[in-house]
Amino acid sequence: MTRGYRLASGLLGWFAVVAQLVLMLSGKPADELAATVIRFFSFFTILSNILVATCQTASALAPDGPIGRFCLRADVRGAAAVYIAVVMGIYIALLNGLIPLSPAGWVIDRILHYIVPPLFLLDWVALTPHGSLRWTDAPRWVVPPLAYAAWTFGHGAVTGFYPYPFVDVTKLGAGQVTINSCAVALLFLLLGLALVAIDRLLSRTRRVFG
Repeated sequence: MTRGYRLASGLLGWFAVVAQLVLMLSGKPADELAATVIRFFSFFTILSNILVATCQTASALAPDGPIGRFCLRADVRGAAAVYIAVVMGIYIALLNGLIPLSPAGWVIDRILHYIVPPLFLLDWVALTPHGSLRWTDAPRWVVPPLAYAAWTFGHGAVTGFYPYPFVDVTKLGAGQVTINSCAVALLFLLLGLALVAIDRLLSRTRRVFG
């Protein structure tokens, strides 16, 4: 059951990621394809969905392989849960409806932001073993988003492209974007700490009720 659930949710995630890339590339002239691909991988939404899809498919298809074992690690699944939860939360709170979508784009958008995240979070709560996360995992999980922020600002400074309006230095200014980025980093940290606390609570609950 667990492997079937993970395979189905992972394949759904891969479908949405690939479909989004195809949609972004559709109609682009040849000289813009490379820049479009770079922009595609500059969205934290895409990176987080790729991580989740990899975790689900690898742990379902090859749990004893090197990638499968990595994806089954408690800290890796915890990080993926934090990242995809932030993706869903920020999108619903700040980004939903800002960009007009085609019918196909709307479907892909819903899968990436409204379906894949809760499917993975449900997996983390109900199907993932608990009790091995440490409080130090939470600050470590903030490091990849900080690296992503560094890429975003470096790439944006060169190209003028910023994937999300709350990090657009050209419109908001460096001061406001710094405040926004610190707020998001704090969100990652607090959500990570909450996840570790929930992990410990679920571990104690399962020991009590078997």
